[in-house]
Amino acid sequence: MQHFNSAPNYRRGGAYAAKVRFYLRHLDRPEYQCRLDRYQLALLESIRQALTDREIQCLTEYYLRQRSMYQAAQQLGIHLSTMSRNVARAEEKLDRVLELADNISPIRVLQSA
Repeated sequence: MQHFNSAPNYRRGGAYAAKVRFYLRHLDRPEYQCRLDRYQLALLESIRQALTDREIQCLTEYYLRQRSMYQAAQQLGIHLSTMSRNVARAEEKLDRVLELADNISPIRVLQSA
């Protein structure tokens, strides 16, 4: 059983967690958005539109604030199973947006022009 005071052991691995944290940091702190190019801003807006506010809250607690599922659920006042479902659903949506973005990256668009 995971100790509740330690950072989560992410089921999708540390590299995935770092990628999610990057996007959440920019959703959570608009002042960081000035550092992004137009492509990244469009991707960020796609992520914002794909996820519900609750899904963003769940991902933020779990990935950005690095709380365990249990701690995040307690913080948000929801049941652990609800937290887990919200994170899983948000990860699926995020994966679809990022996969689409990979397929239409600026490099591919420039190469086809």
